Amino acid sequence: MKGQRIFIFFTILLLIGTTLYGKDKGHLSLKAKVSLYDPPDGGQTMIYGVTADYRFSNFFSAAGNAEYAQYNNDDSEDVTYMPVTVDGKLHALGDSSIDPYLGAGLGLFLKTVGDENETTFGFEFLGGISYHMESGFGFSAEAKYAIPDVSNPDEGGLTLGGGIEGSLEMDL
Repeated sequence: MKGQRIFIFFTILLLIGTTLYGKDKGHLSLKAKVSLYDPPDGGQTMIYGVTADYRFSNFFSAAGNAEYAQYNNDDSEDVTYMPVTVDGKLHALGDSSIDPYLGAGLGLFLKTVGDENETTFGFEFLGGISYHMESGFGFSAEAKYAIPDVSNPDEGGLTLGGGIEGSLEMDL
């Protein structure tokens, strides 16, 4: 419960910050992605996700992410992994079609192993580069390291993604 309160507090703080220090118009991108996930308790698997990225200035954005993966752990048990995170990102070149970025975020990490459900509070670090075309399509590559449980920081997992991404974009 304490982790959920911290997550909600930082989400609200991030949203307030975006409205106070934003430019006159914001830009929202909705994206679908597929990445390769290397969990600490199993072999590599695909992880699927959706992202809502709100660009509130040339150099800063906030992103909400929901992802989903299924795999077998080292004990051959079925595992369902669903991270729900909020990230802040720094865009090195500003509002450019070539967009390298670094970020960090907080999240809730839902995991089901066999019949046991577990929800933990954790954080992640990410970096990547994307190329946006005017048509709403682009190419991207991203590396993300998540620590899904702050009480057990040795249990982190790496996600590597990239490829073609389509996005629905609108100015707010």
